[in-house]
Amino acid sequence: MRLLVISESAPTARPDGGNGSTLISAHLLANLPSDVSFDLVYFRDRAGDPDRAVSDRAESVHAIEIEPKRRALLAQPFTTLPRASWQRRIASADLARWSRGVDAVYLHGLHVMHLAGQVTPPVVAHEVDPWSLYWRQRAMESRGLRRRYDLDQSRRAERLERTFAASGATIVVVNEADAQALRDSTGGRVVAVSNGVTVGHPSAGVDPSESAPGVLPPGRSLAFVGSLDYPPNVEALGRFNDEVWPLVRAAVPDARMVVAGRRAGPAVLALQGDGIDVVGAVPDVGAVFRSARASVYAGRTGRGTKNSVSESILAGCPVVASIESARGQPTGPHLLVGAEPSALAEHAVRLLLDDRAAAEARRACIEAGGQTKSWTTMAEEMAGLLRDMVRASSQQS
Repeated sequence: MRLLVISESAPTARPDGGNGSTLISAHLLANLPSDVSFDLVYFRDRAGDPDRAVSDRAESVHAIEIEPKRRALLAQPFTTLPRASWQRRIASADLARWSRGVDAVYLHGLHVMHLAGQVTPPVVAHEVDPWSLYWRQRAMESRGLRRRYDLDQSRRAERLERTFAASGATIVVVNEADAQALRDSTGGRVVAVSNGVTVGHPSAGVDPSESAPGVLPPGRSLAFVGSLDYPPNVEALGRFNDEVWPLVRAAVPDARMVVAGRRAGPAVLALQGDGIDVVGAVPDVGAVFRSARASVYAGRTGRGTKNSVSESILAGCPVVASIESARGQPTGPHLLVGAEPSALAEHAVRLLLDDRAAAEARRACIEAGGQTKSWTTMAEEMAGLLRDMVRASSQQS
């Protein structure tokens, strides 16, 4: 099977050039079964090229510059597309040439879904998260011009999702709850394909036994790992600092919080102090997780399934999470969920002070980690979905 892959950004898992979405596309494309070939078209919206593992697998690679942001903002009154979608355009002649002879087209990201109308093979869009719902959710946390902008982008994304679904193409998101929400809003075919994970997974060459059951790290440390310029992560850290951390420190005065991740902005860097250590990008996020009693994700915004939650569990580090941050994950002693800041603080304090509960939670992490999907399995699932689409299309023609 041969694919045309069009990605809204360069597929990369590198900390210096990627984000959660580019990480997914990088691992997916690098791990596709050997009988699947692809040509890659991506938009150069940031510095850096696709990962070597991706470009080596590709039959050809084509980079396209995006339209300037200022021009896209000025164009908003004259287009129905979200701003970042309008920035990503391909000449019809180029798209026709690249799609000639392929069995299916794989679009990665909301901002290339509008290109589906320019191609004829079976099309699947890996939206990852339902962006119409995310922008609407974020608007509820915003005010003024930001709120108006988010609501406008939500309406534009919803229109794009509905148009795409009405064409008979398939949308892919990362968990069943989001899939059902999109089915309800679009009336189209939406499939859930969960992400793979890397940290601690045997297929990644990391030994989960580094977090031996019952062996607790020294000290009373918590952790947060994630892209520190991603708005839901910035919001989650702000809520943690304002509403959860004071309750934890009141109960455990020597508690520490380590915040690790790439591209920390001013809002995150300002959290440094009062027991919070913003260390930024680190070479081994597994080491951060393994040195903590628990990781804490307190966000109210964001869709999809948080890779960092899965990675924490695989590293043997229990997770304390809000309902939104735990989305798409099975709960248990390894993943403690709290709806309110007081509940999150109570879970965190218990894992910091109660050695027996902390050891039980770490053992539960090892058990849950053994059931986690690798990126290879995820890529095989996506390839199977594409094959089914190609088969159905050939039967109809």
